[in-house]
Order: sequence, then C-alpha cells, then structure tokens
Amino acid sequence: MIKINLASRKQMGSSAPAGSRGPSLKGVNLDGLRDLPLRKFMPFVLVAIVFTFFVDGLKDSDLQEFNTRIAKMQKDQQKLQAEVQKTQGFEEMKKSIDADEQMVRKKIETIQKLMGERQASFKILETLASVVPSDVWFRTLKLDQNELAIRGGSLGFNQVTDFMKGLNESAFFSEVQVPSSQQEKDDAGPMVGFEMTAKRR
Repeated sequence: MIKINLASRKQMGSSAPAGSRGPSLKGVNLDGLRDLPLRKFMPFVLVAIVFTFFVDGLKDSDLQEFNTRIAKMQKDQQKLQAEVQKTQGFEEMKKSIDADEQMVRKKIETIQKLMGERQASFKILETLASVVPSDVWFRTLKLDQNELAIRGGSLGFNQVTDFMKGLNESAFFSEVQVPSSQQEKDDAGPMVGFEMTAKRR
C-alpha cells in the first residue's frame, strides 16, 4: 500500500507568496507572458529583423560605392597632377616662344618701317629735284622723320622764293621757312646764300 504525504505538498504550496500564479524570473511574471498573443506580434518582429538586415545591407552597399568613388577621384587627381607637371615644362617653352615671337615681330616692323622710309626718302628726293630751280644748289641737306633742313646758294632771291613756294605746294612738306638769306660774293660773281627748313607732312 502506497502512502502520499499531502502535508509536504501543502507546505510547499503555502511557501509561495500570496497572489502569485506561477513561477517568476527576477520579478517578471512568466504567467503574464503566457497570456500575451505572441502569434500576432511574431510577423512584426520578423519584419523588423528583416528590415534591419536590409538597412544594414544598404549601408554597406552605399559605403562600398562611396569608397569606390573616392578611389576613382584619387586616381583622377593623380592623373591631373601628372598632367600639370607635364604642362609646367610646356609653359616655360611657351613663354620663351612668345618672347621670341615678340622680338621677331619688332624686327619685322622695324624692317618694314625702314623700307617705308626708304621709299618715302626716294619720293622726297624726287620731289626736291622736281621743284628746285636750276639756279639753286645745295651745300648740305638733312632729312629726318620730322624735318627737312637745307643750306644752299642761288643766283638771286627770286629763285629762293620759287623754291620755297614749290616745297610748300608739295605733298611731303609744310611750314617752309627761310631763317636766313644774305648776299654773298663768289669768284663767279654775286650770289645769295640761304638756309631753309620745312616740316614733313
């Protein structure tokens, strides 16, 4: 015959605190958790977990793409720096070429100016020969870019006046003046010495 000691069970049951419905874990009533509808919350929990993994994956993907872009930009920067270093030598060469070009242009302009002056001088001399009277001769003739200066002689004052008038009417001279003229004597007879100046047009 088997005997069951109910008193011990009662004592064990009475040792539990009043109002407690079941076992507890650090103040958390596990019986209360059993009453919660966990099946309804499980889909939301799963969605939250999947979303978290998805967001982390996107972050990793964006970070990797960003790192790739940075690496590409660094390579491009290195290429640009290499190109800049190459062009520095070209800049020095370009400056030297530009300086040489300016010097050559100045020389060409000077040559063209001299050639133009030579042609103008020839035309001026041709004009002088055409307007000078036959009884007038030159002792000195000075021609520069701005002025003509003549020292000469003549058989009379009328010839000097005619020469002055011819120069004034030419296309190359203006403001013709005779600063001095005087009667002189020579072995051939009396003559007139004069000085004449004129501005170039």
